[in-house]
Amino acid sequence: MDSIILIPTIILGIVCLIVYLVLCYKKSISPNLNVIVNMFLLSSGIICGLLLMLGSVYEPAKAYLKGIDIYIFIGGLAVLFVSGQGLFKDLFLTTHR
Repeated sequence: MDSIILIPTIILGIVCLIVYLVLCYKKSISPNLNVIVNMFLLSSGIICGLLLMLGSVYEPAKAYLKGIDIYIFIGGLAVLFVSGQGLFKDLFLTTHR
């Protein structure tokens, strides 16, 4: 993972971690390691998603898209899934009485 992705991911993950720990403290619940790990993985997805969007409108950002193939695949899968759901809904659920 490039530092252009790693550093913002760590920063966003730490911010989310702090917010999560404060909320856990205020509600008197124990922090969950699964939630903490998932927050860092989701932070990586957010940073890569932003880079994907930026790369489509800003040419120099395209150079960083080579190292994030998994996110490009997941993004394509998400578009495919949501489009399939929408098409199914429009075709079959809106005509059902």
